[in-house]
Amino acid sequence: MEGIDDPLDFKAGELQTLDENLRCPICKEFYDTAMILSTCSHSFCAICIRRSLAAEQCCPKCRTPSHDSKLHNNYDLDNVIHAWKLSRKIILDLEQTTSIQTEQSTTAIEQATIRTTTTTTTTNDSPLLPPPRLPSSSSSTSADAPNHKSNFTEQFQDTSSSRRSTRLQSVTSLSENPDLVTCPICQQKMHMEVLNQHVDNCLNGDSTIPPRPTKPVIPQLVEKPINTGKKPIKIVYDMYKEKDLRRLLRDLDLPNHGDKSQMVWRYKEYVTMYNANMDSPDPMDITKLMRQLHKAESLQFSAKMASKRSAPDVDEHNILFYFIIFL
Repeated sequence: MEGIDDPLDFKAGELQTLDENLRCPICKEFYDTAMILSTCSHSFCAICIRRSLAAEQCCPKCRTPSHDSKLHNNYDLDNVIHAWKLSRKIILDLEQTTSIQTEQSTTAIEQATIRTTTTTTTTNDSPLLPPPRLPSSSSSTSADAPNHKSNFTEQFQDTSSSRRSTRLQSVTSLSENPDLVTCPICQQKMHMEVLNQHVDNCLNGDSTIPPRPTKPVIPQLVEKPINTGKKPIKIVYDMYKEKDLRRLLRDLDLPNHGDKSQMVWRYKEYVTMYNANMDSPDPMDITKLMRQLHKAESLQFSAKMASKRSAPDVDEHNILFYFIIFL
């Protein structure tokens, strides 16, 4: 499918292995804010490993007991991923070009082999011809050839030397004054930005070179700090009543509707997404984080409703069983 990359895009097995090892073992995509577990040295995406540890406190790859306090940023891996993403298409194009050139070279070699075989066969079948005789004037021509050759060599060396010296002079003059231009009236050299003013003055008899204008100081724009939202705290959910959960969500500017199980899920997901966002060297704004939380909750609600529709209704089953047996 177009737009989806896969390790099998490469023909070489070594490149397939490299591309596969640069992907998160959970989501199978390139690492997004890579985090490493100090307990086992396995790496994952920040959001993937935090969701996994929230469900089960162990490494999802080797099952070593672990905790989110053992997570650390893997900045070197992030740099490798960034470089690989930039060079991936280039390597794919080079691999394809090399494959085409190899096929063309193989075809050319096969054709040349066929032509050589055909020529050899034709030569063996044809009679031998005597070598042609050289005319008598060839001896005199060959005797005069060295003199003509030496004269031509001297002329070529002189011409090459003059051209080299001309190029060196032009390069030297440019390197001495790379930013200067010449006034067409008084032949003085000056910077380009004052040439027009100087020419106007020069036509009126004033050949002085005006000073260069000072560049205005542009004040640097101060970047506004990103609002990453309020930091959540870890709580024991069984000790919180519904009204306490609603107040906690409201203090974090989160939606506080739904029953207790829905509010607990929302708070857990926000804690996971907030911590994963703060792991990133370029965290997103709280507004974008809220949109992602709303999207995740919508998907979770849809999956929950789908599972309910697929599960059998016990009461309905009992009623049908009663009618079948007793009616």
